[in-house]
Amino acid sequence: MKLTFNPKNTHKDKDIHFVIITANYNYSDQWIFVKKNGSDSWELPAGHKEDGETVFQTANRELFEETGAKEYTIEVLTDYTLENDESIGVGRIFLAIIESLGELPDSEIEKCIISKSFPKPHTYPILQYEILQFAKKYIRGKKNENI
Repeated sequence: MKLTFNPKNTHKDKDIHFVIITANYNYSDQWIFVKKNGSDSWELPAGHKEDGETVFQTANRELFEETGAKEYTIEVLTDYTLENDESIGVGRIFLAIIESLGELPDSEIEKCIISKSFPKPHTYPILQYEILQFAKKYIRGKKNENI
């Protein structure tokens, strides 16, 4: 699989069917990771767009369903293209800055944790690690701008 980061809003909303949310806890070095029911691996919050939803609505819904996020800001981080032998998919990556979490709603998520490092095992080891590194670099840049 090959992951390519594209500039924000490269892809039209109608072409995006999947979102990934990098969820940072209060502009710190801590990130939020989730584990689905019946899984033994960790991943970033993510999900598919439902009929009638905008991409932004999908990101907000998935963030709440998978983390219980109550107070947060969310923005587009980047678009991406994912190529494998059979297909090419496009998606959008968001950055959420979480101020507070509530209880997990009844969903496919078994557990949500806040951690400085990506817990192992990862569901998509190389891809999600690259996405998290992209988000970390973006956060560092934002912090440096405010100095």
